[in-house]
Amino acid sequence: MVSERKRCTGPCGRELPLDAFGVNRSKRDGRQSWCKACGAAYNAEHKEEKAARAAAYRAEHREDLRAKDAARNATPERKAYVAAGRPVRNLSRHGITPEDRDAILATQGGICAICGGNDPGGRWGTWEIDHDHSHHPGAFGCPTCIRGILCHGCNSRLAVAESHNDAAYLTSPSVAVYLGAYAARREAAA
Repeated sequence: MVSERKRCTGPCGRELPLDAFGVNRSKRDGRQSWCKACGAAYNAEHKEEKAARAAAYRAEHREDLRAKDAARNATPERKAYVAAGRPVRNLSRHGITPEDRDAILATQGGICAICGGNDPGGRWGTWEIDHDHSHHPGAFGCPTCIRGILCHGCNSRLAVAESHNDAAYLTSPSVAVYLGAYAARREAAA
C-alpha cells in the first residue's frame, strides 16, 4: 500500500501529505520528488537565469528555429487547419456567422469594398472584417459596427491611417466613399 505521506527531497526535507507534491506519472508513487513549495521557490529563484538561457538559445539557433516553423506551417494540412479556424474565430469576435460575412461580401459584389480587388491577400488568404473602432473602443465590435469586408491590404492601411489620423488616405476617393456609406447607414439606423 502506498503511504499517504512522503518526504521531500528538496531543500525543506519535510515529510508532507501526497497532495503537497505535483503529479509525475513516471514516478512509482505518481508524485514529484520535491514538494510544490520547494519547486516554486527554486523556479522563482532561477527564473531570470532560465529566461537568459532560453534567449541565448533562441538567438544562437534563430535560423534553425525559423526553418522549423516554416516547414511545419508550410504543410497543406497545417495551412488548411489554420485557414479553417481563423475565419471562424474572427467572425465570432464580431458576432456574425460565415453566412453573414458571405452576405456582406455578396452585397459588395464579391470584392474588397475599398480597392475593388477580388483577392483577399494576407497570410491566410481570408477576407478581413472592418469595423468602426470608435463604436466599441478596445473591443472587436458588434454586427452593427461592421463597415464592410476588405482585403488584408486595405484593412491594414485603413487601421494605420485611422490610428495616425492620416487625412490624405482617409479622404482619398475610394476610402471617403466607403466611410461615407457606412456613416449614412449608421445615421439611417439611428
